[in-house]
Amino acid sequence: VNITYRRPTPPVVTIIAPENNGSTTNSNITLRARVQHVTNKNQVTVSLNGSNVGIFSFNAGTGEITAELTLTEGNNTVRVRASNNDGNDEKSVGIRYRKPAPPVVTIQSPENNAELESNIVQVKAVIQNVNSNRGVTFSVNGRNVPLFNNENGQFTASAENLRIGENTITVAAQNADGADQASVMVMYKPKGPDPKPVVKFITPARGGLQVRAAETQIKASVLHVRSAEDIQIDRNGKPLGEFSYDAKAQELTATVPIEYGANAIRIIAANRTGSDTATTMIYRPEAISRSNPPSVNIVSVSQPTLNPMNPNQSTTTVIAQIRGVETASQITFLVNGERITDFTFEARTGAFQSTVHINRGSNTIILRAENLDGKDEKSRTIDF
Repeated sequence: VNITYRRPTPPVVTIIAPENNGSTTNSNITLRARVQHVTNKNQVTVSLNGSNVGIFSFNAGTGEITAELTLTEGNNTVRVRASNNDGNDEKSVGIRYRKPAPPVVTIQSPENNAELESNIVQVKAVIQNVNSNRGVTFSVNGRNVPLFNNENGQFTASAENLRIGENTITVAAQNADGADQASVMVMYKPKGPDPKPVVKFITPARGGLQVRAAETQIKASVLHVRSAEDIQIDRNGKPLGEFSYDAKAQELTATVPIEYGANAIRIIAANRTGSDTATTMIYRPEAISRSNPPSVNIVSVSQPTLNPMNPNQSTTTVIAQIRGVETASQITFLVNGERITDFTFEARTGAFQSTVHINRGSNTIILRAENLDGKDEKSRTIDF
Protein backbone atom coordinates (compact mmCIF):
# COMPACT_ATOMS: atom_id res chain seq x y z
CA VAL A 1 0.00 0.00 0.00
CA ASN A 2 1.37 3.40 -1.01
CA ILE A 3 0.33 6.39 1.05
CA THR A 4 1.16 9.95 -0.03
CA TYR A 5 1.26 12.55 2.66
CA ARG A 6 0.46 16.22 1.69
CA ARG A 7 1.19 18.90 4.18
CA PRO A 8 -1.98 20.96 4.84
CA THR A 9 -1.87 24.51 3.41
CA PRO A 10 -4.68 26.53 4.96
CA PRO A 11 -5.08 30.18 3.81
CA VAL A 12 -2.98 32.93 5.31
CA VAL A 13 -4.45 36.48 5.28
CA THR A 14 -2.32 39.61 5.67
CA ILE A 15 -3.87 43.13 5.63
CA ILE A 16 -1.32 45.59 4.31
CA ALA A 17 -3.39 48.77 4.45
CA PRO A 18 -4.99 50.46 6.30
CA GLU A 19 -3.04 50.09 9.51
CA ASN A 20 -4.82 48.75 12.55
CA ASN A 21 -6.08 51.38 15.02
CA GLY A 22 -5.33 54.16 12.59
CA SER A 23 -7.38 57.30 11.97
CA THR A 24 -8.15 59.38 8.91
CA THR A 25 -10.09 62.45 7.79
CA ASN A 26 -10.71 60.92 4.36
CA SER A 27 -13.94 58.93 4.12
CA ASN A 28 -12.70 56.99 1.06
CA ILE A 29 -9.81 54.57 1.58
CA THR A 30 -8.18 51.70 -0.36
CA LEU A 31 -7.93 48.25 1.21
CA ARG A 32 -4.80 46.28 0.28
CA ALA A 33 -4.37 42.70 1.46
CA ARG A 34 -2.58 39.47 0.45
CA VAL A 35 -3.95 35.92 0.70
CA GLN A 36 -1.81 32.77 0.36
CA HIS A 37 -3.02 29.32 -0.74
CA VAL A 38 -6.20 30.60 -2.38
CA THR A 39 -6.69 30.53 -6.14
CA ASN A 40 -10.30 31.64 -6.59
CA LYS A 41 -12.02 34.97 -5.73
CA ASN A 42 -15.00 33.00 -4.42
CA GLN A 43 -12.77 31.76 -1.58
CA VAL A 44 -12.34 35.36 -0.29
CA THR A 45 -14.78 37.56 1.65
CA VAL A 46 -14.26 41.27 2.34
CA SER A 47 -16.53 43.09 4.81
CA LEU A 48 -16.83 46.61 6.25
CA ASN A 49 -18.61 47.06 9.57
CA GLY A 50 -20.21 43.62 9.21
CA SER A 51 -21.50 44.14 5.65
CA ASN A 52 -19.96 42.21 2.78
CA VAL A 53 -18.19 44.26 0.14
CA GLY A 54 -19.27 42.88 -3.22
CA ILE A 55 -16.79 44.74 -5.39
CA PHE A 56 -13.11 44.00 -4.88
CA SER A 57 -10.26 42.71 -7.04
CA PHE A 58 -8.31 39.48 -6.52
CA ASN A 59 -5.14 38.52 -8.35
CA ALA A 60 -4.93 34.70 -8.26
CA GLY A 61 -1.23 34.77 -9.24
CA THR A 62 -0.05 37.10 -6.47
CA GLY A 63 -2.91 36.74 -3.98
CA GLU A 64 -3.28 40.56 -3.96
CA ILE A 65 -6.69 41.94 -2.89
CA THR A 66 -7.75 45.59 -3.35
CA ALA A 67 -11.05 47.33 -2.60
CA GLU A 68 -12.31 50.91 -2.42
CA LEU A 69 -14.16 51.46 0.86
CA THR A 70 -16.33 54.33 2.15
CA LEU A 71 -16.04 54.77 5.90
CA THR A 72 -18.71 56.01 8.27
CA GLU A 73 -17.96 58.66 10.87
CA GLY A 74 -16.44 57.10 13.99
CA ASN A 75 -14.96 53.59 14.37
CA ASN A 76 -14.90 51.20 11.39
CA THR A 77 -13.89 47.52 11.15
CA VAL A 78 -12.43 46.08 7.94
CA ARG A 79 -12.32 42.25 7.76
CA VAL A 80 -10.79 39.87 5.15
CA ARG A 81 -11.57 36.12 5.31
CA ALA A 82 -10.25 33.33 3.12
CA SER A 83 -10.98 29.54 3.10
CA ASN A 84 -9.88 26.41 1.22
CA ASN A 85 -10.14 22.65 1.81
CA ASP A 86 -7.44 22.80 4.47
CA GLY A 87 -9.01 25.49 6.62
CA ASN A 88 -9.63 29.21 6.78
CA ASP A 89 -8.10 32.44 8.08
CA GLU A 90 -9.28 35.97 8.66
CA LYS A 91 -7.76 39.26 9.71
CA SER A 92 -9.36 42.53 10.69
CA VAL A 93 -8.22 46.10 11.35
CA GLY A 94 -9.95 49.01 13.05
CA ILE A 95 -9.84 52.53 11.62
CA ARG A 96 -11.46 55.71 12.90
CA TYR A 97 -12.86 58.26 10.47
CA ARG A 98 -13.10 61.84 11.71
CA LYS A 99 -14.98 64.28 9.54
CA PRO A 100 -12.69 67.19 8.61
CA ALA A 101 -13.40 70.44 10.48
CA PRO A 102 -11.44 73.21 8.77
CA PRO A 103 -11.74 76.78 10.08
CA VAL A 104 -14.56 79.05 8.90
CA VAL A 105 -13.97 82.78 9.45
CA THR A 106 -16.80 85.36 9.39
CA ILE A 107 -16.14 89.04 10.13
CA GLN A 108 -19.21 90.53 11.83
CA SER A 109 -18.01 94.10 12.19
CA PRO A 110 -17.08 96.44 10.71
CA GLU A 111 -19.19 95.91 7.59
CA ASN A 112 -17.48 95.74 4.22
CA ASN A 113 -17.18 99.17 2.56
CA ALA A 114 -18.02 100.92 5.82
CA GLU A 115 -17.08 104.60 5.98
CA LEU A 116 -15.37 105.69 9.21
CA GLU A 117 -14.72 109.12 10.68
CA SER A 118 -12.22 107.68 13.21
CA ASN A 119 -8.89 105.97 12.46
CA ILE A 120 -9.68 103.26 15.03
CA VAL A 121 -12.32 100.55 14.61
CA GLN A 122 -13.25 97.53 16.73
CA VAL A 123 -13.18 94.23 14.86
CA LYS A 124 -15.41 91.30 15.76
CA ALA A 125 -15.40 87.91 14.04
CA VAL A 126 -16.53 84.34 14.55
CA ILE A 127 -13.98 81.57 13.90
CA GLN A 128 -15.39 78.06 13.78
CA ASN A 129 -13.19 75.09 14.75
CA VAL A 130 -10.38 77.22 16.23
CA ASN A 131 -10.93 78.05 19.89
CA SER A 132 -7.75 79.92 20.87
CA ASN A 133 -5.21 82.40 19.48
CA ARG A 134 -3.08 79.56 18.18
CA GLY A 135 -3.43 79.29 14.41
CA VAL A 136 -5.04 82.75 14.09
CA THR A 137 -3.51 85.81 12.43
CA PHE A 138 -4.85 89.36 12.26
CA SER A 139 -3.61 91.94 9.78
CA VAL A 140 -4.38 95.50 8.76
CA ASN A 141 -3.24 96.59 5.30
CA GLY A 142 -0.99 93.51 5.11
CA ARG A 143 0.75 94.13 8.46
CA ASN A 144 0.30 91.50 11.15
CA VAL A 145 -1.16 92.83 14.39
CA PRO A 146 -0.26 90.59 17.37
CA LEU A 147 -2.79 92.05 19.81
CA PHE A 148 -6.11 90.20 19.50
CA ASN A 149 -8.17 87.70 21.43
CA ASN A 150 -9.91 84.55 20.22
CA GLU A 151 -11.83 82.80 23.00
CA ASN A 152 -14.02 79.86 22.03
CA GLY A 153 -14.19 81.16 18.47
CA GLN A 154 -15.20 84.71 19.46
CA PHE A 155 -12.55 86.98 17.94
CA THR A 156 -12.06 90.61 19.02
CA ALA A 157 -9.37 93.11 18.11
CA SER A 158 -8.77 96.79 17.50
CA ALA A 159 -7.62 98.06 14.09
CA GLU A 160 -5.73 101.27 14.79
CA ASN A 161 -3.85 103.95 12.86
CA LEU A 162 -5.98 103.50 9.76
CA ARG A 163 -4.75 105.45 6.77
CA ILE A 164 -6.94 107.96 4.95
CA GLY A 165 -8.82 106.14 2.21
CA GLU A 166 -9.14 102.37 1.80
CA ASN A 167 -7.99 99.95 4.49
CA THR A 168 -8.09 96.13 4.35
CA ILE A 169 -8.71 94.19 7.55
CA THR A 170 -8.06 90.43 7.44
CA VAL A 171 -8.66 87.62 9.94
CA ALA A 172 -7.13 84.23 9.04
CA ALA A 173 -7.17 80.86 10.81
CA GLN A 174 -5.76 77.39 10.22
CA ASN A 175 -5.85 73.97 11.86
CA ALA A 176 -4.90 70.43 10.91
CA ASP A 177 -7.87 70.19 8.53
CA GLY A 178 -7.36 73.37 6.52
CA ALA A 179 -7.38 77.15 6.54
CA ASP A 180 -9.76 80.05 5.92
CA GLN A 181 -9.68 83.82 5.99
CA ALA A 182 -12.07 86.75 5.64
CA SER A 183 -11.40 90.38 4.77
CA VAL A 184 -13.33 93.63 4.76
CA MET A 185 -12.45 96.98 3.26
CA VAL A 186 -13.21 100.13 5.25
CA MET A 187 -12.89 103.73 4.13
CA TYR A 188 -11.41 106.20 6.60
CA LYS A 189 -12.67 109.72 5.94
CA PRO A 190 -11.67 112.18 8.67
CA LYS A 191 -14.57 114.44 9.55
CA GLY A 192 -14.04 118.07 8.66
CA PRO A 193 -15.93 121.08 10.01
CA ASP A 194 -19.69 121.05 9.46
CA PRO A 195 -20.79 123.17 6.50
CA LYS A 196 -22.93 126.19 7.27
CA PRO A 197 -26.70 125.75 6.95
CA VAL A 198 -28.36 126.66 3.66
CA VAL A 199 -32.02 127.75 3.65
CA LYS A 200 -34.13 128.14 0.50
CA PHE A 201 -37.90 128.46 0.08
CA ILE A 202 -39.52 125.87 -2.17
CA THR A 203 -43.12 127.00 -1.66
CA PRO A 204 -43.65 129.82 -2.35
CA ALA A 205 -40.88 129.74 -4.94
CA ARG A 206 -40.67 133.54 -5.05
CA GLY A 207 -41.76 136.40 -2.83
CA GLY A 208 -44.91 138.47 -3.26
CA LEU A 209 -47.45 135.61 -3.07
CA GLN A 210 -51.03 136.81 -2.48
CA VAL A 211 -53.48 134.64 -0.55
CA ARG A 212 -57.02 135.13 0.70
CA ALA A 213 -57.04 132.30 3.25
CA ALA A 214 -56.19 132.80 6.91
CA GLU A 215 -53.33 130.34 6.66
CA THR A 216 -51.06 128.88 3.99
CA GLN A 217 -48.56 126.06 3.54
CA ILE A 218 -44.86 126.79 3.21
CA LYS A 219 -42.04 124.43 2.30
CA ALA A 220 -38.29 125.02 2.41
CA SER A 221 -35.01 123.19 1.93
CA VAL A 222 -32.86 123.41 5.06
CA LEU A 223 -29.44 121.79 4.69
CA HIS A 224 -26.73 120.88 7.23
CA VAL A 225 -28.75 120.87 10.46
CA ARG A 226 -29.31 117.91 12.79
CA SER A 227 -32.96 118.38 13.72
CA ALA A 228 -35.86 120.83 14.06
CA GLU A 229 -34.17 122.17 17.21
CA ASP A 230 -31.66 123.98 14.95
CA ILE A 231 -34.45 125.87 13.08
CA GLN A 232 -36.70 128.83 13.92
CA ILE A 233 -39.62 130.38 11.99
CA ASP A 234 -41.11 133.81 12.59
CA ARG A 235 -43.71 136.08 10.95
CA ASN A 236 -43.14 139.80 11.06
CA GLY A 237 -40.54 139.15 13.76
CA LYS A 238 -42.84 137.09 16.02
CA PRO A 239 -41.92 133.40 16.49
CA LEU A 240 -44.30 130.83 15.01
CA GLY A 241 -44.90 127.55 16.80
CA GLU A 242 -45.28 124.19 15.13
CA PHE A 243 -43.53 122.99 11.97
CA SER A 244 -42.13 119.69 10.69
CA TYR A 245 -38.58 118.93 9.59
CA ASP A 246 -37.67 115.76 7.68
CA ALA A 247 -33.97 115.25 8.44
CA LYS A 248 -33.59 112.64 5.68
CA ALA A 249 -35.14 114.78 2.96
CA GLN A 250 -33.75 117.96 4.64
CA GLU A 251 -37.07 119.73 4.12
CA LEU A 252 -39.22 121.89 6.38
CA THR A 253 -43.01 122.16 6.07
CA ALA A 254 -45.38 124.34 8.06
CA THR A 255 -48.88 125.77 8.05
CA VAL A 256 -48.54 129.43 8.94
CA PRO A 257 -51.33 131.87 9.88
CA ILE A 258 -51.53 134.89 7.56
CA GLU A 259 -52.57 138.33 8.76
CA TYR A 260 -54.21 140.96 6.57
CA GLY A 261 -51.58 142.96 4.75
CA ALA A 262 -47.88 142.07 4.49
CA ASN A 263 -46.45 138.97 6.17
CA ALA A 264 -42.67 138.52 6.27
CA ILE A 265 -42.03 134.79 6.81
CA ARG A 266 -38.45 134.15 7.91
CA ILE A 267 -36.64 130.82 8.47
CA ILE A 268 -33.42 130.82 10.50
CA ALA A 269 -31.12 127.75 10.67
CA ALA A 270 -27.94 127.49 12.75
CA ASN A 271 -25.25 124.92 13.57
CA ARG A 272 -21.79 125.02 15.17
CA THR A 273 -20.26 126.49 12.02
CA GLY A 274 -22.69 129.30 11.28
CA SER A 275 -26.23 130.21 10.28
CA ASP A 276 -28.38 131.12 7.27
CA THR A 277 -31.67 132.96 6.84
CA ALA A 278 -34.29 133.06 4.11
CA THR A 279 -37.30 135.43 3.99
CA THR A 280 -40.36 135.51 1.75
CA MET A 281 -43.25 137.99 1.62
CA ILE A 282 -46.88 136.81 1.57
CA TYR A 283 -49.73 139.34 1.19
CA ARG A 284 -53.34 138.96 2.26
CA PRO A 285 -55.72 141.61 0.93
CA GLU A 286 -57.92 143.39 3.44
CA ALA A 287 -61.28 141.63 3.77
CA ILE A 288 -64.51 143.40 2.80
CA SER A 289 -66.43 144.09 5.99
CA ARG A 290 -69.44 141.82 5.69
CA SER A 291 -70.68 138.85 7.63
CA ASN A 292 -70.25 135.49 5.92
CA PRO A 293 -70.69 132.66 8.43
CA PRO A 294 -70.12 129.10 7.17
CA SER A 295 -72.90 126.70 6.26
CA VAL A 296 -72.83 122.89 6.52
CA ASN A 297 -75.14 120.52 4.65
CA ILE A 298 -74.73 116.75 4.99
CA VAL A 299 -75.85 115.59 1.56
CA SER A 300 -75.68 111.82 2.08
CA VAL A 301 -74.46 109.05 4.36
CA SER A 302 -74.06 105.72 2.55
CA GLN A 303 -75.47 102.43 3.78
CA PRO A 304 -72.86 100.76 6.05
CA THR A 305 -70.67 98.19 4.26
CA LEU A 306 -69.80 95.13 6.35
CA ASN A 307 -66.10 94.43 6.94
CA PRO A 308 -65.69 90.66 6.26
CA MET A 309 -62.56 90.59 8.42
CA ASN A 310 -64.40 92.17 11.39
CA PRO A 311 -68.17 91.58 11.52
CA ASN A 312 -68.51 94.20 14.29
CA GLN A 313 -67.12 96.97 12.10
CA SER A 314 -68.35 98.62 8.92
CA THR A 315 -67.54 101.57 6.67
CA THR A 316 -69.74 104.39 5.45
CA THR A 317 -69.12 107.35 3.16
CA VAL A 318 -70.20 110.84 4.20
CA ILE A 319 -70.73 113.49 1.48
CA ALA A 320 -71.39 117.10 2.45
CA GLN A 321 -71.43 120.67 1.13
CA ILE A 322 -69.57 123.29 3.19
CA ARG A 323 -69.58 126.99 2.33
CA GLY A 324 -67.75 129.92 3.86
CA VAL A 325 -64.41 128.22 4.72
CA GLU A 326 -61.24 128.16 2.70
CA THR A 327 -59.06 125.45 4.29
CA ALA A 328 -59.52 122.00 5.79
CA SER A 329 -58.21 123.31 9.12
CA GLN A 330 -61.52 125.23 9.51
CA ILE A 331 -63.46 121.94 9.50
CA THR A 332 -63.99 119.56 12.42
CA PHE A 333 -65.26 116.04 11.65
CA LEU A 334 -66.16 113.73 14.55
CA VAL A 335 -67.28 110.08 14.57
CA ASN A 336 -68.48 108.91 17.98
CA GLY A 337 -66.55 111.79 19.54
CA GLU A 338 -63.26 110.93 17.80
CA ARG A 339 -61.77 113.54 15.49
CA ILE A 340 -61.24 112.32 11.92
CA THR A 341 -58.66 114.09 9.73
CA ASP A 342 -58.81 111.69 6.78
CA PHE A 343 -61.19 113.58 4.48
CA THR A 344 -61.09 115.60 1.28
CA PHE A 345 -62.30 119.18 0.94
CA GLU A 346 -62.38 121.28 -2.20
CA ALA A 347 -62.61 124.96 -1.15
CA ARG A 348 -63.70 126.16 -4.60
CA THR A 349 -66.77 123.91 -4.76
CA GLY A 350 -67.28 123.27 -1.03
CA ALA A 351 -67.31 119.49 -1.64
CA PHE A 352 -66.51 117.39 1.45
CA GLN A 353 -66.12 113.57 1.45
CA SER A 354 -64.83 110.98 3.90
CA THR A 355 -65.08 107.20 4.29
CA VAL A 356 -64.97 106.18 7.95
CA HIS A 357 -65.24 103.10 10.15
CA ILE A 358 -68.32 102.69 12.36
CA ASN A 359 -69.08 100.11 15.03
CA ARG A 360 -72.07 97.88 15.52
CA GLY A 361 -74.93 99.78 17.15
CA SER A 362 -75.70 103.49 17.06
CA ASN A 363 -73.03 105.85 15.67
CA THR A 364 -73.05 109.66 15.71
CA ILE A 365 -71.24 111.82 13.17
CA ILE A 366 -70.78 115.57 13.61
CA LEU A 367 -69.54 117.96 10.90
CA ARG A 368 -68.60 121.49 11.98
CA ALA A 369 -67.18 124.49 10.07
CA GLU A 370 -65.86 127.75 11.54
CA ASN A 371 -64.63 131.10 10.23
CA LEU A 372 -64.21 134.58 11.65
CA ASP A 373 -67.93 135.31 11.19
CA GLY A 374 -69.25 132.24 13.03
CA LYS A 375 -69.74 128.52 12.79
CA ASP A 376 -72.24 125.89 11.65
CA GLU A 377 -72.67 122.26 12.65
CA LYS A 378 -74.71 119.32 11.44
CA SER A 379 -75.01 115.76 12.83
CA ARG A 380 -76.39 112.39 11.77
CA THR A 381 -77.03 109.12 13.59
CA ILE A 382 -76.17 105.88 11.78
CA ASP A 383 -77.44 102.52 13.02
CA PHE A 384 -75.43 99.42 12.12
